Amino acid sequence: TMTPIDIKPEYTLEHFNKIIEPLKKGKISKLRFETVHLRKDKTTYPTEINISKFIIEDSVHLLAIVIDLTQRKIEEKKRLREIETSNHFLQESQDMALVGYYTYDFKTKQWKGSKIITDLMGLESEKGSLQSWIDIIHYKDKLILTGVLEERLRDYTIPLDVTYRIVNPQTRAIHWIHHKAQTDRKSTRLNSSHTDISRMPSSA
Repeated sequence: TMTPIDIKPEYTLEHFNKIIEPLKKGKISKLRFETVHLRKDKTTYPTEINISKFIIEDSVHLLAIVIDLTQRKIEEKKRLREIETSNHFLQESQDMALVGYYTYDFKTKQWKGSKIITDLMGLESEKGSLQSWIDIIHYKDKLILTGVLEERLRDYTIPLDVTYRIVNPQTRAIHWIHHKAQTDRKSTRLNSSHTDISRMPSSA
């Protein structure tokens, strides 16, 4: 006579009994988990197991409903590949357009940026302080932009849409940046984008 363990290669009898023990003792009313089942030809397939308890004449019985997850897993892998492909093309597009993104945390006063941001700014880490940002602003733009940033930090609702220059501390190259940001008073994070417009005619 076959037992549930005979078709569950991932479980030993001891392990399986430990899993269903809370159900048998009435601590839970239903039990759901995913595993693989063994076919007659020794191949396996993914399954979802739903077990419930019922009592007949003071005798405890367990009813298991098994759902074949093969198609669902195929669809999940397909969606995952589509997402990965989409993210890959998005990253490529951002790289080509030289668009970087960062978030600024008003509580910790730290920012975290994408690789494009750190490469553009010449920073060794993907994290930094507000001061590390201000330090690389071109001296001709620093006074005005520092005032704009300070005003923006006092009132989160003020949109930020400015163009200025930064100096990469490693290469000493000057880049024209279009900087956009928007948030609200309830948020503790500022989500922004940096676009390198140095090669655009208007930045000359």
